[in-house]
Amino acid sequence: MAQSPNGTAEDNTAQNPNNAAADDMAAGTAAQNLATTYTMEELSAMVDAFAVKSQSATASGTSSENMEQFFVLKQEEKQIDDCLDRHEDELEYLYHNGSLTRDDYKKLERELERLEDKLDDAEDRLEYTFGIDD
Repeated sequence: MAQSPNGTAEDNTAQNPNNAAADDMAAGTAAQNLATTYTMEELSAMVDAFAVKSQSATASGTSSENMEQFFVLKQEEKQIDDCLDRHEDELEYLYHNGSLTRDDYKKLERELERLEDKLDDAEDRLEYTFGIDD
């Protein structure tokens, strides 16, 4: 929707039908951005960064240094996991209050599951690297 000179919203999709789909998509994205703590893109970036960090981690110090490094990384993983859980709760809330369609909810849930699986793989890599089964 565009804003008229007097400051009110106008629906100009009838004037330019090519922008209707883009407007609908932008509105949905904007609504989701306002209603959730993080966007899927932000969550994906967090998980990707942690996956890279876990892949490059090495147990090259003393036993106590390795334990410290492992638990620092494990704490970071836990914080990201908490963000994913919070986002899942927020999506469920949006679905139940009618802000998300069933199809959108299912699509976002699948994306979230993929991120959770990637985070779990990174955690498993850490446990293997440091020889700690947590």
